[in-house]
Amino acid sequence: MSEKFVEVKIFEVVSLVTPFGPVPALLLEDNQERILPVIIGREVANSIKSFLEGKEEQPVDIWSLAYNVLSIYEGEVKQVMIHDLKEKRFLAKMILSVKGKDVELEGRPSDTISFAIRAKKPILVSEKIMNEVSVPKSQLKSEPKRKEQD
Repeated sequence: MSEKFVEVKIFEVVSLVTPFGPVPALLLEDNQERILPVIIGREVANSIKSFLEGKEEQPVDIWSLAYNVLSIYEGEVKQVMIHDLKEKRFLAKMILSVKGKDVELEGRPSDTISFAIRAKKPILVSEKIMNEVSVPKSQLKSEPKRKEQD
């Protein structure tokens, strides 16, 4: 891997306010306190949030099911990375080891991240993407807290 990557953690699963209404997003944070917002679907947002909170989803969601199938067939997630940005969309891939062979699969960032958290593997993001798209954590805005009425 000649390109530089940085490890990120999920800072929070949030609802971002956009001109089109609220959308679910993952906020990924690196060790320099840069935040990378990644817009995701509502179902995968709920799945990731539930998994991070230790809640069991019943019935099992598609991400847990796929991860369980991979595990049963002795597959292993080795690496997950957001590696490029094309037409305002992040491109992601994961490297799996299946029966001793490495297999590289392209996928949506949210799907690959779902596998990474289940496998307890790091999430990597291209340094170039972090430099171009991330924002300093100090610039995050939150909605003002409303005063409770007596």
